Amino acid sequence: GGTHACALAEELGMRRVLVPLACGVLSALGLALGGVRRDYLRALRGPLTEVDLTAAFAELTRTVQAAVGTADAAALTVERQVDCRYTGQSHELTIVAASACGLTESSGAVSASRVQAGFEAEHMRRYGHVAPDREVEVVAVRMVAALPGRRPRLTAPAADPAAVRGRRSVHLDGSWQEVDVVPRAALGPGDGVRGPAVIEFVEANCLVRSGWTAEVDAVGSLLLTRP
Repeated sequence: GGTHACALAEELGMRRVLVPLACGVLSALGLALGGVRRDYLRALRGPLTEVDLTAAFAELTRTVQAAVGTADAAALTVERQVDCRYTGQSHELTIVAASACGLTESSGAVSASRVQAGFEAEHMRRYGHVAPDREVEVVAVRMVAALPGRRPRLTAPAADPAAVRGRRSVHLDGSWQEVDVVPRAALGPGDGVRGPAVIEFVEANCLVRSGWTAEVDAVGSLLLTRP
């Protein structure tokens, strides 16, 4: 959380720091709200000009359909990818063959020429050369299916009149000082605290050092600033 935010900012010469409302559990919150992605893979070995990419992707589409169900199929973002290499190479590159919104829209034919062009472009970008006279070999096909996560509307909660402020002895800069201790719930949009003070979140603490001020912004984050 924000325990060392002001001290780190001073070391870096920064004058503004944002401390999110859920600063102590922000990574967990991101995981809970993030999208869901699944990668499906099917081995497919052979020259690019000979393998049936469309049939291989049709099989993967049926696998994805069975896994996600009809309700989520229309909301999926689907990307079809091909792992390929020059024949004789020991490593391959993953090339995007097609992208679509919705599982039904991702069932069209896959162009080998598009994969070839994509492979050569990526090989040039990655290694600085291409070999047009060498055969391109497919190793596997992939389908990446993703569902978007929830995007909540962020608003600052109103101050809780029942939240009790207090004072506490805190060791700062080599000495003990009596400082204000403010529950985060006691602060609503636009409310501020002047340091030195401790702002107590449910899951973390924020130390507002001397010379700093904290103010709640419109989405509930603490904006820490110093002159």
